[in-house]
Amino acid sequence: MTNSIVRDASGLENRTDRFLLRVQAAFTNMQRVAYPRISGVRKDDFLDDIEIMVEVAPGLIMIESPNVARIDLSAADYPELVGEALHIRACRIAQQADYWLARKAAILAEIEPVLAAAQQEGLPIRMQHIYLFDARTIGHHADCDFLLVVETLDDRLRPVEREVSIEPGETFCDAIARQVDAVRPCAQKRQALRQHQADGTVDRFTLNVIAKYGDVAQCLRALRDKSELVVGYATYLFWEEGHVWSSRQDHPAFNWSGRTLTVQNQVLPETVCARAVGASVTKVYPHKLLSDDMLVKEIVNCNHDPFKFLLIDIDAPVLHFDSRSGRVW
Repeated sequence: MTNSIVRDASGLENRTDRFLLRVQAAFTNMQRVAYPRISGVRKDDFLDDIEIMVEVAPGLIMIESPNVARIDLSAADYPELVGEALHIRACRIAQQADYWLARKAAILAEIEPVLAAAQQEGLPIRMQHIYLFDARTIGHHADCDFLLVVETLDDRLRPVEREVSIEPGETFCDAIARQVDAVRPCAQKRQALRQHQADGTVDRFTLNVIAKYGDVAQCLRALRDKSELVVGYATYLFWEEGHVWSSRQDHPAFNWSGRTLTVQNQVLPETVCARAVGASVTKVYPHKLLSDDMLVKEIVNCNHDPFKFLLIDIDAPVLHFDSRSGRVW
């Protein structure tokens, strides 16, 4: 994601860049004073999504998200219409700048004790940005509201900027406290991984799944820049809170999600299920992805005509890995 203004049209093959250039030109043509002014762009080429950042007054930034999907289907002057409408809206908000700046200061004062306590605890979370945005798009009564952006940890336990969602009935303080609660276990896992000089963990079952479709080290290296990876037909790897797991859901005989296995068209006597707990899963269901060191935690018969299957939760050895080399230990 970039955070810069498109400066000129040279080499602009991307339709979004051409669109932004025309929006900025239309906005600038209407500009008569220093503020409001376009101060930057957040652009995600993968999602084909943009947010235009407009500084309506010193210290007060508004973000707008034009409908990029309409660019090729719109009227020829759509970018100019967006630029002019954006300028008009920014000028109207600028007339209320004192109100919005006071509200911004009140919000920051409200959440500061929560963030300060989190930082004293050593948690990697801090305030990054606070933007005005068009709240009408999500059903708010007011034209504008504030959007908070914090730096926290992502699923790979690396720093990431994340927008803070406000649930119904929540205050900004409540929402920040929820982010603090979410990052705490991530920070603990990151600290534990650092003690092993590792980037993440992966269980033996998932390693077997990866090995079935390709090279383990190569797949783990490929996950370095993403949290989801397709490794085979309808078979996915996920990296969540530092742990890599796999899923497959459409096979007629054997599927899984993490360490929960689904064996289709089979049931076992309840006495067999009870005795299986703590034993190797291979004694219950031999399969090339399963090994003797994977133990049954729980096994449940699901026999509801016309559906019949086993649900098996397993314990599998957990190993560490380095995402740069793909090394597992």
